[in-house]
Amino acid sequence: MKPDAAEPFPHRKAARAEGAAAPEASRRERGVGLIEVLVALLVLSIGVLAVIGMQISGKQANYDAVQRTTASHLAMDMVERMRANPTALASYITGDLLGAGSLSVPSRACDSSGTSCTPAQMAAMDLYQWERQMDGAAETRDVSGVTRNSGGLVSPRACLDGPGGGGPGVYTLTVVWRGAGEMEPTAIAGCNNGLNGTNLYGTDTAPTSDRYRRVAVITFFITT
Repeated sequence: MKPDAAEPFPHRKAARAEGAAAPEASRRERGVGLIEVLVALLVLSIGVLAVIGMQISGKQANYDAVQRTTASHLAMDMVERMRANPTALASYITGDLLGAGSLSVPSRACDSSGTSCTPAQMAAMDLYQWERQMDGAAETRDVSGVTRNSGGLVSPRACLDGPGGGGPGVYTLTVVWRGAGEMEPTAIAGCNNGLNGTNLYGTDTAPTSDRYRRVAVITFFITT
């Protein structure tokens, strides 16, 4: 059979046809490669977001742990102060909430060994010093020209309950502060209901919800 007169070399025509199909296949391969890159970027982004979320959760947990440890140390400090002054236990049960600088400086400064104080005066000094520790008054920083406490607990409040006339018995110290994340709150018994719905531990839309409130309750027995 003779070759086509218009195309003396048929193998060249086939080569040209193969060459025309090659760019189309290359374009398809590049499209598939781009999709793979986009999928990889999506997976990587999800992984990065997960790591960031874990870091945020870890920081919140660490912050809450530090605050709870501080609250526990403060509670035990008050327990030891009361046990060291058993004849004036009634002076510690004032019925008022402690925190936010609610106490003024006692008229008698019982903070040195050379000062003579009655047990009631010592109790007043203990409450004042303990409240300042809870408020973090020993550590301050300047915020836009305003001196603010930077130690202690965040927005703390506390109260002491016990036998009305003092003396031996079971006492309860309740300490609350603002945590880093929301939690389902429970009502706090005692303290004349003064630690529930205080507008200090709620959300922006529900200020009295107490969803950011953290609680530490220490129950202890004191004998004289």
